[in-house]
Amino acid sequence: DVFKHRLRVLSKVFAGKEVDKITPATIKTAVAEWSNLAAPTRNRYITNAISILNFAYAKGWRKSGASMKDEKKFKLGPKRLRWLTPTEAEALLIELPPYLQAMAAFTLQTGLREANCRLLEWSWVDLQHRTAWIPGEVMKSEKPLAVPLTDVAVQVLNRQYGKHWKWVFPLNGRPISGCSQMAWKKAKVRAGIANFHWHDLRHTWASWHVQYGTRLEVLQELG
Repeated sequence: DVFKHRLRVLSKVFAGKEVDKITPATIKTAVAEWSNLAAPTRNRYITNAISILNFAYAKGWRKSGASMKDEKKFKLGPKRLRWLTPTEAEALLIELPPYLQAMAAFTLQTGLREANCRLLEWSWVDLQHRTAWIPGEVMKSEKPLAVPLTDVAVQVLNRQYGKHWKWVFPLNGRPISGCSQMAWKKAKVRAGIANFHWHDLRHTWASWHVQYGTRLEVLQELG
């Protein structure tokens, strides 16, 4: 899941370093170099790393606990809201390679976060009842989510069926590590779409719902 992915990344960064010499300051310095990540994501890496340091302290592997008390996290910028029109979305989907196209189309229909889409398992999908169930342990809110599947979402899943026994959106037998890769960036250029992130597909899904009259309390439950 997302937490394990972050720990794998952090373990490579701090490989061979004594656990007592890893501090919130050194963690922040390392994460600061990842310019491709937004401030909230960097802060989540820091939070996860501190949790592991405190676990090591509880186990007696580290001399002291750790916190961000004396080290400020990355400052969050103003919230942005970017979404696509149906015409722009269609242009983007046409330019994406098939494996990204499938995930993007599914996100536009379900509003799932990137990680929940990348790591979606067939055991969580009920095509008969047109529902996908996302377990709480892989959700940001830690609460399970029932996702209703539209006709288009079902069509996407039907095209993915048989590509892998476990993963719904595999590439070379495993989930991709991230959607915001060079193929995504080049597709945006070809489609003439600027200032748009993968997470904005979720914003687009929400914006379309509002435009079509979905009540905000219902949208909140769906998301």
